[in-house]
Amino acid sequence: MRQTMSDKKAAAPPLSFTHEELVIINNALNIGRAIQIDSPAVTFSASSSLNLPLVSATNLVSANFPNVNFFTNLGTITVPFECSLGSDRLAPIDRLVNRGSFTANNISIRATEYESSGTNLTRSLSSGRGGPISIQADSAKFDGGTVGGLL
Repeated sequence: MRQTMSDKKAAAPPLSFTHEELVIINNALNIGRAIQIDSPAVTFSASSSLNLPLVSATNLVSANFPNVNFFTNLGTITVPFECSLGSDRLAPIDRLVNRGSFTANNISIRATEYESSGTNLTRSLSSGRGGPISIQADSAKFDGGTVGGLL
C-alpha cells in the first residue's frame, strides 16, 4: 500500500502514519508538534518540505521514523537542532538518498548505503555558525552537492 500526504499543519495530536509500505510526502509540512512516520520506506518529493519550527518538535530522530529502512529526500528538510537519521538507533538505515537539502544545527547520518547530490548544511540558530556533520556509511557516493556548515 502507498500513502501520499497532502499539505497539512499538525495541531494538537502528533501527525502519525503507521504500517504503510511506502509513505510519500508531496507538500509542505510545518510541524508544531511531534511527527511519526512508521513505514519502512519514506520519500520526501521534490515539491515537499518538512519544517520543524522552534517550538516543541525541535529534533528529527529515530522516534520520528522508528522502522524506516529506505529514506529518500528530494525536497527540503529544516530542523532547528538535531537531525539524526540512523545514528541514534541500533541498526543503520539500509539506504539513505539525499538529492534535496538537510539543514540543521547538527547532522548525524548512519546508513549502509548513502548517496548525496544534495545539500547537507549545518547552522546554529543562536550563533549563525554551523555545527558538526557526521556521515557514517559502508558505501557512500557524493555526486556534487554541498556538505558543510556556516562559519
